[in-house]
Amino acid sequence: MTLTAAAVVFLAVACAFLGGMTLALRLKLDRLQESTRAALAEAADEVTGLEQGREDLERLSAIDPLTGIWNYRHLQGTLTRELEDARTTGSSGALLMIDVDDFRRVNAAHGHQRGSAVLRELAQRLALEVRHGDTFARYGGEEFVMILPGTNAETAARVAERLCYAVRKIAFDAGPDSDPAQSALQLTISIGGVIYPDHGTHATTLLRQADEQLMAAKRDSHGSWRIT
Repeated sequence: MTLTAAAVVFLAVACAFLGGMTLALRLKLDRLQESTRAALAEAADEVTGLEQGREDLERLSAIDPLTGIWNYRHLQGTLTRELEDARTTGSSGALLMIDVDDFRRVNAAHGHQRGSAVLRELAQRLALEVRHGDTFARYGGEEFVMILPGTNAETAARVAERLCYAVRKIAFDAGPDSDPAQSALQLTISIGGVIYPDHGTHATTLLRQADEQLMAAKRDSHGSWRIT
C-alpha cells in the first residue's frame, strides 16, 4: 500500500470514528436537553403548586371559621383600601353595620352549638344578597359589616331593606331537641349605615357612626334600619 493510499484509509477511519463520536455526543445532548426540559417542567409545576398553596393559606387566614365569610382582618384591609380609593377618585360608598336582634336568647334556649349553626346559616344566606364588588364580613359575635362601594344613601337603604326582609322570611332550624310545635326559629336583624366620605374618611370613625345608627335603629324597633 502506498503512502497516499494509507493516508486515505487513515482519514476514512478517522472520519468514521469522528462521525460516530459526533452521533454519540448528539444523542447525549438530546437526552440531556430532554431531561432538562422535564426537570424545568417539574420545577414549574412545583412553583405553581407552592403559589397556589400560598394563595389558599392567605384566603383561609381571611375567612371566619364559624360563618365561612370574610373575617375582621379582611374587613379592616378592605375598608382601608376602599376609603383610599374614594379619596383618590372622589367616589362614595356605604358601610352597613348589621346585628342579629336578641341572638342571646337563641344560645340560651337552644345551646351555643345550635346558636353557632344558626349564625352560620344566617351569614351564608346574607352572603347570597351581596353584589359583586361588595364585601360582607363578620365584625364579631353576631355583628356583621357590609361595604358597598359606589353606593349612595338611597341605594344603601334599598339594600338594608332587602337584607332585613331576607332574614325575616327564613325559618331557622331550632335543632332536634326543640319543641316540635315550635321547631322553627324566626329572627330579625337591625342595620345602621353611613355614607363615606360624607361621614368620615377613616375606618374607626365610620364604624363608630354606623354602630350609632344601628343602636338608633334598634331603639326604633327590631328588624329595622337607619341610614345617614
